[in-house]
Amino acid sequence: PYTIDVHAPKPIADAWHIKGETSNTDNTSNTDNTGNTSNTNNILTIGDKIKVTLTLNEAVTLAKVGSNKIMIAGKAFLLTGENNTSTNTLEFVYTIQANDTIGTKDFNIDNQYDITLTDVKDTDGNNIDFSSITSPIQFSKTSLDTNFDIGGGNRITRTNDTYEKTSGAGWNADVTSAKGFVNDGYVIAKIGALGKSMMLGLSSDDTDNSYGSIDYALYADGGIGSKFVIYENGDR
Repeated sequence: PYTIDVHAPKPIADAWHIKGETSNTDNTSNTDNTGNTSNTNNILTIGDKIKVTLTLNEAVTLAKVGSNKIMIAGKAFLLTGENNTSTNTLEFVYTIQANDTIGTKDFNIDNQYDITLTDVKDTDGNNIDFSSITSPIQFSKTSLDTNFDIGGGNRITRTNDTYEKTSGAGWNADVTSAKGFVNDGYVIAKIGALGKSMMLGLSSDDTDNSYGSIDYALYADGGIGSKFVIYENGDR
């Protein structure tokens, strides 16, 4: 005697979850598809990963890891894991890039056609049945915005995630973000070359392209032994 599973694997109830992983383990947050988070200190920045998990009612065999995907706001979250392994939990990952923006209303899977899982099947060869997705799957009530504005004309160029001043000597160009916060917060940047001078800081506004409009700044001066100097409102 033998049995045949004629039912395709399906998402369980409350199948979708999203998690942001930062380089600071204190800032990891979990969000279910109702938008409820278990940690409100969920600061995400460039290079951090957003992970989406899907739990099924039975195991499937992974295939085309790194190319199978789900689409959220036009961004591809790629399937992770190892090909030919069996699991009932699928994980998809997206790495945050510079100038990424996902609005609250767009942080979802619009329909089943946003899911590509070619050759991911159960032991009987059944594809996953997503016919139950009849309305958008909302993941988060927050938004993602890493947009930066370049000031000072064409003196700064952007290549992928790197901003470089390529012309015009002096403090006459800047890169700023309009994102803000209340209470505690921080800003992150990486200096891409030695012997360069730059200022990085926090401010309530951006009134010009020079360092005088930065309320609180760290001055990385390559000319004084690669030291940091603290500035406040343009003064040391």
